Amino acid sequence: MRILTVGAALMVALAQTPAARAQQSDELRLCTAATGTSPEQKVASCTSVIEAGTETPQNLANAYYNRGVVYLNQSNNDRAIADFDEAIRLDSKFSRPLNDRGRAYSNKGQYDRAIADFDQAIALDPAFAAALNNRGNAYRSKGDNDRAIADYDHAIEVRPTFVLAFVNRGIAYQNKRQQDRAIADFDKAIELDPKSTFAFNSRGNHYLNTQDYQHAIADFDEALKLDPKYVFSLNNRGIANYSQGQYDRAIADYDQAIEVNPKFSTAFNNRGNAYRGKGQQDRAIADYDQAIALNPNYALAFNNRGLAYQNKGQHDRAIQDFDQAIKLNPKDAVAFNTRGESYRTKGEFDRAIADYDQAIALNPSYAVAFNNRGDAYQGKSELDRAIADYDRALALRPNYAAADASRREAYRIKGQTGGSVQASNPLPSAPSQSNGRSIGSAPAAQPASPLAKGALDFYNQGNVHLNRKEYDLAIADLDEAVKLNPKYVLALNARGFAYESKSQHDRAITDYDKAIELDGKNAFVFVNRGNAYRSKGRYDSAIADFNQALAINPNYASAFFGRGLAYENKAQWDFDSYLDEGRYEGLAIADYDAAIRLNPKNGPAFNNRAVVLVSLHQYDRAIKDYDEAIRLEPENGLYIKNRGNAFRITGRYAQAIADFRKALTVKVDDAVKKQIEAIFKELGVAG
Repeated sequence: MRILTVGAALMVALAQTPAARAQQSDELRLCTAATGTSPEQKVASCTSVIEAGTETPQNLANAYYNRGVVYLNQSNNDRAIADFDEAIRLDSKFSRPLNDRGRAYSNKGQYDRAIADFDQAIALDPAFAAALNNRGNAYRSKGDNDRAIADYDHAIEVRPTFVLAFVNRGIAYQNKRQQDRAIADFDKAIELDPKSTFAFNSRGNHYLNTQDYQHAIADFDEALKLDPKYVFSLNNRGIANYSQGQYDRAIADYDQAIEVNPKFSTAFNNRGNAYRGKGQQDRAIADYDQAIALNPNYALAFNNRGLAYQNKGQHDRAIQDFDQAIKLNPKDAVAFNTRGESYRTKGEFDRAIADYDQAIALNPSYAVAFNNRGDAYQGKSELDRAIADYDRALALRPNYAAADASRREAYRIKGQTGGSVQASNPLPSAPSQSNGRSIGSAPAAQPASPLAKGALDFYNQGNVHLNRKEYDLAIADLDEAVKLNPKYVLALNARGFAYESKSQHDRAITDYDKAIELDGKNAFVFVNRGNAYRSKGRYDSAIADFNQALAINPNYASAFFGRGLAYENKAQWDFDSYLDEGRYEGLAIADYDAAIRLNPKNGPAFNNRAVVLVSLHQYDRAIKDYDEAIRLEPENGLYIKNRGNAFRITGRYAQAIADFRKALTVKVDDAVKKQIEAIFKELGVAG
């Protein structure tokens, strides 16, 4: 978080009589003028005074001080310090160069030297509020928030309207997790100065850190109204959008920040994260490259670039970046964990375990590292050690589905039942388009769970192909995994999904049947088999499977979603729906309601609920749901087309045509495109 320190801007000569001021040279007047001169002119004038050497020691001290302030504002800290040294030598009672030399040392990360200077400035002037604030910032940077707060308190006591002291004290309270006191200080700062971009930005950061993204964005918006080029709020708003999965909006914010400041390495790193989140690894790497070029010591950018290479399957290059990240920051537990993941994927389990050990030593509460070390031990067939690590991961994070699944698999290999800590709850599945009308759910993400020697490699490679939609290659690798371990539940499930993706529903169901026979407590396998039954039109069988998944895990959003879609399909195609009109539509809506309650960012559930509402002629409610789906996924052409249909049905043709045209400008499949073209032909309008 950016720390804003304050000090005297440009200082006029002190302790001069009116007669002395009248005798100042023109150069000295320009050097010490508060306004009306450019930084370049001020430096030149101060330099002329210094080189002439004809002024009193106090005037020379002022000349050195004012030139030093210009250098400080230009981030030339070393030249600033040299000038402040001379000012202090010439006038040892001059408190302002002590304060500003402290600022320069703070900028260089030399906080103890900074504090020593602030101490001297405050000793000379106990009511020097700016020096008190700046010393508080130095203590805060050292992690001593209590001493920082004491200094901010004193600064506010001296100057009750000192906005920056309220903001900085708020940040210190935030660091202490005293959120109510933090927000009170930010609010007070904004009350004192409603035009303070720093205050709005800092309160926005508070909301960002507490995951209150809407309030954070509102504050960043306000800061940007006051200063549209305030790069910190542009960057921070990007983080808020990124944190909500709004990658395109985040990228737009980072674009603006980079346009304002092309040397803003943080914005390049963050934009890289957004591109990585979108799966655009090459564009992410290009941004990380730029961040590193601007800041060769940017450990986080090296780690993030390593993750992008890891996502591309280029683990050797990833390891090189993780090496550099660790070299720059040997206390970064995350970098050790991510490097361990690359070693584990390469089958170098001992090197992976060494990295996980280090990550855990640095952060003993790092549940992910315990889980990953468990996977590495399982890869070495050291099942007791693996189970111990899964136990620890689950103790730290009781809802850790991957650790739960891997722990049960380790017990199964040992020939024990080993009851799980909780009902299996794998990571939520990503939505995928189902028939141009509604959205179905893809299989749950598979937790990494190394099994018999060799099976892990085929399983991992199969998942790589699966994620690339290379289904035949995926099936070939998963065949080998199952040959090596016929009881490999996760491989059977993954192969089932590959067959399902090829519309080979019966083969998919066969694999899911076998997986369920081996382990009937995996909710995600029931969901996937339910999806396969639904695709075959066997809606009752599908509903039975979704029911079973929910019996295992009552909070499984994907199961509610899948069952809702099965009810929706049953309402449309099953003869039972004609005998009990409206019943299945109501059941579908209830399930979509539950899916949305569990995951309020579920765009497909909003879309599908809207589809059902349209079938019930509840058009206004449907349009509201389409609005929300589009807000969550602005580039989803299907949602936009569906809303256009609702507008068309209700006679709002201008809005309908606008939506259809918009749908054609974003990602949309050929079937939807043909539907829109047919509608345009029917309406007699040009596309």
